[in-house]
This record gives sequence, C-alpha cells and structure tokens, in this order.
Amino acid sequence: MMKKLIILTILFTGTGLLAAAEEHGLFSLEEDFFILKTGIPETPEVRVEYLIPVKNGVPVPSANNVVFCAPFLGDKKPLNAYQRRYVASRLGFTVYSLRIKDDIKNVGIRNKYYVFPESGWHEPVFAAKQAIVKRFNFENRNLLIIAASAGGSMAQQLACSHPGEIDAVVFAGGRFFDPVPLRKNIAWLALNTWGDHTAEANKRLCQNAERRGIQILTGQTPPCWIGKTVGRTHHTPSARAWDLMRSFLKDVVKLRENNGGVMPPPPFWPIARKAAGKTLFFPSKTFLMKWSSLPHNITSKIDDPLRDKDKPVIMHPEVKPEKVVLLVDDFRFQKPSVRMDDIYYISSNKAVAYSVETSEDFDESSRRIKLALQDILSREEWLLLPVYVIGWGQGGQLSTIEALLNDDCRITKITTLNSQFSSAIKKYSISSYCNAEDQRLTMLFDNEAAIPKLENKDIKIIYSNNSKKRLLYNMWFRFLDAAADIDSKKARGNGIHL
Repeated sequence: MMKKLIILTILFTGTGLLAAAEEHGLFSLEEDFFILKTGIPETPEVRVEYLIPVKNGVPVPSANNVVFCAPFLGDKKPLNAYQRRYVASRLGFTVYSLRIKDDIKNVGIRNKYYVFPESGWHEPVFAAKQAIVKRFNFENRNLLIIAASAGGSMAQQLACSHPGEIDAVVFAGGRFFDPVPLRKNIAWLALNTWGDHTAEANKRLCQNAERRGIQILTGQTPPCWIGKTVGRTHHTPSARAWDLMRSFLKDVVKLRENNGGVMPPPPFWPIARKAAGKTLFFPSKTFLMKWSSLPHNITSKIDDPLRDKDKPVIMHPEVKPEKVVLLVDDFRFQKPSVRMDDIYYISSNKAVAYSVETSEDFDESSRRIKLALQDILSREEWLLLPVYVIGWGQGGQLSTIEALLNDDCRITKITTLNSQFSSAIKKYSISSYCNAEDQRLTMLFDNEAAIPKLENKDIKIIYSNNSKKRLLYNMWFRFLDAAADIDSKKARGNGIHL
C-alpha cells in the first residue's frame, strides 16, 4: 500500500548557472530544493534537489524530460558532480535527486536498504518527480533514471516496482537486482568497470533479461584512475562510462520524441547489429560507435576461466601505432582486471599491447614467450615498429632471456620489475645471457636486498624505497611509463591519471 506523502516546499534562491545545451544554445540552470515528507518513520523528511534548464526565465522544451539521479550509498551532494550536472547543463534535461541517509549496516536488507521497494524509498522518488512536474507545468512524461554504484541497484529496482512509469534505466555498477519487468519498451544500459565486484551480478541480470526477451545493452568500461594517489578503483565509473550513459540517454529520448512521446521497443530502434550470435539494437550510429569502441572481445577473453592460455591477447591502439609492447606477467600474481588495465593503458598510448600469460612451468612459459616474439617480429604490419619487452617477476626473468636470445635488432628495450638476475638453474638465469655491450636492459626493484651485484654488465638498475603496496599500484603506472616510453602528461590527458 502506498504511503501518504506530503510535499513541504522551502523557498531557495535558484542559482543561475550559464550552460551550453547541445540543442537550445545558451541557457541557465535554476538550482533549487524542497523538503518532502516520506512516510518513513526512521527518515520522515528528505531533501529533494533539482536542476532546471531555463531560458529567459522559462524552462526550455527539453526540460520536460525529467531524469532521476539515483544516489549511491552515502551520497551527500548528489547533484554536485560534474558528470551528473552535465545531463542538465548540456542535454537540457531536468535532473533531480534525493539526499538519502542510509547506514552501511542496512546493505542487502530489503525492508531497510533504500534501493529496495520494501524500504519505502520508491514512493518518494515518484512523489518528488510529480511535485517538480506540477511546479513547472511540465508534460507528465515517463521517468528516466541514471545512476552509479548502489544507485544502479536502486535504478533497476525502481524499474521493477514501477515499470509503467519508467522509460529508460541507465547505470554503471549495482548488484541487488530483481528479475526485469516484462515491459519491453524500457531502454536499458547496464555497465560496469572491468574487475568490479558488481560484474557477476550485472552478467546475471543481462542473462535473466535475455531469457525474458528483454534487451539490456551492456559492456565493461575502463577504470577511473583520476585523482588516485594510491591504488586503483574498479568500481567508480570512469569518464568513458559516463559518456556512454549520457549518450544513450540523449539518443533514447530522441527516439521517444520521434515516436509520439512513447519509447519504442529496441526492435524498432534504427540500428541493428549482430554480436556474439545475437541481434542487438542501438538508438543511434553515434552510440553504436562509442559502444563498439569498448574492448568487448578482449574483456570476455581475459574473464573466461576456460580461455586458451596459450593464445596471446592483443589490443591495437585507436591511432597509428608507434611500437609493439610485449607484456609478460608473473603467474603468481595473475588478476584479470590488472591484466586488462595494463593492456588498455599501453594501447591507449600509441602502442600495440601484446600480452602473454605465464604458468608455474618455466619451460612452457618460455615457449609461449618465444612464440610471441616470433609472431610479433614476423607480422608485416609491424615490420617497421620497435619492439619493447616488459615483464615482472618470473615473467620478466623469462621474457628477458628470450629477448636476449633473439638477435632481431627491432627489440630495442627490455624492462623488468622484481625479476631475478641470477638463478641456480643456469638456463633460467638472465646473467647467463647478458653481455657487457648490451644496453637494452633496465631492472626495477622495490626490495633493496634483491638488487643484484653486477660485474662488467651495462644494466640500468632502478630502486624504489616505497612500500610494496604503493609500488604495485600507484607507482606501477610510472613503471609502465618508463618501460614503454609513455609521456605521463599525455597519458593523463587520455583520462588515465595517477
């Protein structure tokens, strides 16, 4: 039974912020809030914040499209983030959100956690929307939702509890999902960062939807490394994920406008493409291009536990490559998300990333590396490109040996991290193959005791006294910068920040 909701409006001086809409030219954003009575005993009132695109004091026509930004857990200022304000400032849509205070102890408890309908928080979402529609005399169009993290769970749950009142659900992250509603003209986009703990839930959601004849476009996006001084996050949506979500939202709204205000089901969308043996439908060529630029095949290969580990994973840059980089891991520290990060980072910086997995079998690992070098050096399209070899731990040890044994002059740089220089077994010892004249090898260590004592060897040794955690996360990318000759400032310009 719906709880009775009462709107209490508190006047607030709207902030006129200059914005540039893609269709309406310059306009301002009216920023305001009101207090809503929720009917929830633990939280009887909630602050509703909103942004209205206005021109000459009047909402622009596109403001009739109302978007709910579902807050993540602990979201204290839900409309402060640039990525969300963009929906109002550039797309010209009305945006609102609720300042919901919830306790992490409630996560997963259906009658308490705000994402679930049983918590009582779904009714205030729609009551707030109706209050905004009434206040500004908007057309009462179905709601659009954009969200991240726990907000993604709320977005999906809202579509389940109120399917007839929602036209689009767009999110990255989230993990508490119910079976999708059978209403086929809801536009769905469900993303997650590769390596995110929500990935399996997202996969199950999409499989469930497919069995019910519902299309959910999905994809794994690069992580957000911006502003992280230590570590990397595989949960927070990156700028690329937000761009996909906003682009999708913009395009499906256009489809709704062109269809008399009714969202058409995906089979009636303008673009159809075959992918993984099934037909997918897209709202525009622009969105298709953005979605297709995600490394779908590579992420699926790396995530597949049944993958053929003999086969390398290759990722080409979007521009003309300047080099080929052979990446060789250490079997003791293999993690799909880290491998994907490295491949993506290298390929984002004008290099072909060629990744090889090692195993505890040294001979088998050496064979894979040898075949990889033979493949790289024999490809006609790479004949004029220098080849860099980068390895860590055991992978650095074995890849260095194979590179030194290969007499092709295109192998111009070899870099290792925490790799043994000498081994009790001669054939696995770098020192057995390194001569005094070879200046290609650089060895990086984070353990001073592991630094080899060199005699008559022209090898560059770099030692970092940072903690191992810091080296293997934040400084890891600096290692890749040095190893692959990447300009870190330009890399940051690609949205990959340390």
